Amino acid sequence: MISSICCRALLGLSLMVSVAPRLLSQTPDTTVTPGWSPIGTELNRMKLSSRIRLQTPAAGRQEGRLIFRTADSVGLRRPEGEVHLPLLAVDSLWIRRHHMGTGFLVGALVGAGAYVLITSSEEDSEIPELDNLAGGLFWAGSVALGTVVGRLIPRWKRVHPISATSHV
Repeated sequence: MISSICCRALLGLSLMVSVAPRLLSQTPDTTVTPGWSPIGTELNRMKLSSRIRLQTPAAGRQEGRLIFRTADSVGLRRPEGEVHLPLLAVDSLWIRRHHMGTGFLVGALVGAGAYVLITSSEEDSEIPELDNLAGGLFWAGSVALGTVVGRLIPRWKRVHPISATSHV
């Protein structure tokens, strides 16, 4: 009785925790700041030291950390040194993100499945609470592992110009 209640509670909790951030997320403001270009507005929303990638016709692809931004130029710190580019020359802007949310979701679902398998085994164990504890620890471990692995996998998101296929 207690095992099935704990199982349902953990499964419901994992689904709630994994779905809630996506339901509560808001769309970013798409208005342009007065006096700034659309790409300048996007840069203004980013925090300094964000990893970004810019594409320009003259300089090609430039990748590095954002060190400054003004209404007409942007600065990047690269391993070779700092680069200053005029915003009028920038064709596209990408920001580096990660797959932490996806890793969390996969870890929560795998952990919930493992919890169900561990706690609903055919064998009657002498201490059912030990099965619940083992299942709960396995669930928590797979959530943590999925989150860490997702954090380590980079993802580039194109923020200017925005298109339907802006994830790489």
